Amino acid sequence: MTDVVERYAEFIRHAADEDLSWTAPWHLPWYERLLEGAAVIQFAGEDEPELLADLDQGRVGRARSVEGMQIYLRAVNERIINRTIAAFPTKGQAQRIFGEPDLDRLWEAVAHAVRLDLGPDELRERGINVSAVHTDFMIGGPEVSVDGITKDGDTVPILREDVCLN
Repeated sequence: MTDVVERYAEFIRHAADEDLSWTAPWHLPWYERLLEGAAVIQFAGEDEPELLADLDQGRVGRARSVEGMQIYLRAVNERIINRTIAAFPTKGQAQRIFGEPDLDRLWEAVAHAVRLDLGPDELRERGINVSAVHTDFMIGGPEVSVDGITKDGDTVPILREDVCLN
């Protein structure tokens, strides 16, 4: 674990609950620039998916810059910013899924799951949304359960046995 991650983990372990959602004042100018029409590229891919697994996951979920996120969501919802999320598989995810860090195998599984091998007409025939902007997929199966956590820390079931509940 790097020093930065260790300090973050210590913050999550020991901070008062109300401090978990604190926005550092020196971060606010970055968030406020979003309201001027900045572009945001987010990268999502965790090579160590178990990195914070030993922590209280409710606290991990609440450890976010709420004031900053409110500004970010305003910029998104009011379509002030252009943004994209580039998600990618990692060796750590492959290890967790397949029991070995076979990244090529994970890329193949993702490509199949999101139907990269199908053209727009084939996607439409299967009832999949096709857009010039994005394509929506839910990856899962009967064995996958997804829960949301409310701002009060309550757990809300979202997906059970291939059925969206909310």
